[in-house]
Amino acid sequence: MTLATRSISNYALQAELSTDSKRQVGKRTFLAEDTRTQDAVIVKIIQLDRAIKMADQWTEVKLFKRETNLLQALSHPAIPKYRDYFEATIDGINSLVLVQSYVEADSLESLMAAGKRFSEADVLSIAQQLLNILKYLHSQSPPVIHRDIKPSNILLSLDDDGPGKMAPGLVSLIDFGSVHTNLSKEAGTITIVGSYGYIPLEQFSGQATPASDLYSLGMTLIQLLTGTHPEEIPQVDGRIQLQQYTHISWSLAQWLIRMTEPYLDKRFDSAELALNALKAQDSHYGSYEHLKPAGTQVKIQCDRNQIEILTPKPGLSLINVGKVATWLAAPVYWGVITPLMMTLGRPLWFIPLGFGWLVLCWVKLAAVLPTRMRDRGRQGLVIDREQGIYKGSSRFYSSKIHWQRTSSYMQEIDLLAYNPGYTFQRSDKDTIEQAHSKPKLSIHAGDVEYTIGHVHLSPAEFWWIGQALSDFLGLELQTIYPTPIVKVSNAGDGGCGC
Repeated sequence: MTLATRSISNYALQAELSTDSKRQVGKRTFLAEDTRTQDAVIVKIIQLDRAIKMADQWTEVKLFKRETNLLQALSHPAIPKYRDYFEATIDGINSLVLVQSYVEADSLESLMAAGKRFSEADVLSIAQQLLNILKYLHSQSPPVIHRDIKPSNILLSLDDDGPGKMAPGLVSLIDFGSVHTNLSKEAGTITIVGSYGYIPLEQFSGQATPASDLYSLGMTLIQLLTGTHPEEIPQVDGRIQLQQYTHISWSLAQWLIRMTEPYLDKRFDSAELALNALKAQDSHYGSYEHLKPAGTQVKIQCDRNQIEILTPKPGLSLINVGKVATWLAAPVYWGVITPLMMTLGRPLWFIPLGFGWLVLCWVKLAAVLPTRMRDRGRQGLVIDREQGIYKGSSRFYSSKIHWQRTSSYMQEIDLLAYNPGYTFQRSDKDTIEQAHSKPKLSIHAGDVEYTIGHVHLSPAEFWWIGQALSDFLGLELQTIYPTPIVKVSNAGDGGCGC
């Protein structure tokens, strides 16, 4: 009697669901019946067959036991429930057996193969349900990363929605055989888990994060909308291009592009952020909050149509206050106190008295200087997809921003550049020449340059603003080191400085 027609313990095997690739490594999956309760169940078997390559066998056993332990710990209506686990001898081969509940629904893969087409409303419903499942998985401690989200691992029941119409019903996520619960790279030999077309870059190096599941989900949703396998979707530098699919709304297309960004720091950070953005029809919801430096006074507001960046103007530091105090006190000191002391014949002790006067003026001015003079207001930049670019600023005595329309439009912006600043020194015989460049973040619309922020911002603030702008504009942030300006040497080197 073959494995496909026999009973194992209390489970009568009915139909095999295994793929050829799984059978080659001794892994079999069956639809079965629990003879005690007559419930339909899924029985997964892995046979410890010596004929199978030891490395492949060990990997499958490790993943099999991980799935078993995980299903015992999880409890969610959209995830198969653990029923049983035992060891058995099947066809003379030692085997491990996992039994889990059966979900009566078709996979997205089989539905697409049968000709089912999904509208944008269908995909939105499926996406929201799957994101809620991922929220649950990623909220576990440690987070549970599925690592193999694709149409064949997503089950969907269809609800009767009128004559000839079947709308998406409940969604379930199955096959936790590739699950991972460690956010760091796996020790030892790297095992690439996942399916090509749905797997993000980081999984090729053995690393998986919650954002890795978001990438796979995004690719799956794109396939539902386009009917095209992810490997065949046009890409530029690994970034999905959806312009030709005009039936996809702009907001959903931008959201999907954000879900499938090739680099982790450009994707949504979590399923919750992705879900909130989807509900708000805004791909920029919560953008780059993880990069926001603690205590920063920079404010970034962004939606699908507009980004607004407000930065504080450089305030008056204590050193600058001291300079102002010195400028105010010096005329009094040299014009009044010094002549008076000289007249009285006290030329020695009036010197420390003068320094005391300067310090007193310094401290006094710093104490009475209004807070609003230290915070000299804000300066801002707005980029609107339709209206163009606006610059604005406020005075220290008012919080209102006065905006001024510029001559540039968003479509004219062709460069987003960051100069991190540098100090350049050149020694030539007896001379030392030095050039200094201060940090600067700017956008360029043709020949027009717009500077964002000021040199007093920290590198972390510049990076945060730069990444938010990069995402909104669809431009890579370019780090540019300008050529330093060095004076021509007077030495006998022909002026070349050689």
